[in-house]
Amino acid sequence: MSPVRRVIADHMVYSKHTSPHVGTVAEIDMTAVDHLRRAHKDAFRDAHGFSLTYLPFIVQAVVKALREFPALNASVLDDAIVEKRAIHIGLAAETERGLVVP
Repeated sequence: MSPVRRVIADHMVYSKHTSPHVGTVAEIDMTAVDHLRRAHKDAFRDAHGFSLTYLPFIVQAVVKALREFPALNASVLDDAIVEKRAIHIGLAAETERGLVVP
């Protein structure tokens, strides 16, 4: 295992032991997003060299939700719940060096 993969594995295990892991399902209407993406996907590819996916729209919605409901962007520190003002979103990407979160 490469050093990068070892660090990733260690962090994943640490996260599993220290963070609550929950899941939920919500159904949403993405029709407007789909129309917007289709209308701009060719120009986006020409300008940037890669496809416009649904991911940036989803990340934007997550950021908007975290701003509107700051309790969702919180952590437990000792005996207190700390709401964070800054919003940091990490997305895993496969690279030649392995899976990284830029």
